[in-house]
Amino acid sequence: MKKMFLITIIILFPSLVASAHGGVEKTVGSTKVILDQDPLSPLVGEKVQTTFVFLDTKTNQPLSNLDLQAHLIDTFYSDASKDKEIFSKDLKTDANGSASLEYTFQKANYFDFDLDFKDSQGEQETGFLLQVRNKNVPKYNQLAASLILGMIIGLAINKIIEEFIHR
Repeated sequence: MKKMFLITIIILFPSLVASAHGGVEKTVGSTKVILDQDPLSPLVGEKVQTTFVFLDTKTNQPLSNLDLQAHLIDTFYSDASKDKEIFSKDLKTDANGSASLEYTFQKANYFDFDLDFKDSQGEQETGFLLQVRNKNVPKYNQLAASLILGMIIGLAINKIIEEFIHR
């Protein structure tokens, strides 16, 4: 019974037994661009640290001293003409090929980080979408804990009913 319960938990809630931190990567021209952000699922009012890492696709070596321009765009669903640029910033990558930005989002929405730079193949442009959520959205851990508690109670009731029937 205990083994079956543990297997059920692992299948239904793999994030409770394993966690991952990661980023998103895109290849444009001769450059691989990796986005790493903290926190991964930002809420309104949280400071978000975004780090972009630029690597040469052939050698996988960092592109240091790369000049780039980062744009943060407040997107408008289904009508790009209503998109609004929040800021634009000139950056230069460090020896590890990375450049970082911090921003505190004041509203829930989808935002674009657009990056313009020049690599060995010429002018390049890429972007990453970021979703900022409201704070009042129920947290996944609370939902998972409620579901697990419900399953435990259900299994206990099932056990009591089985014992009652077999008497």
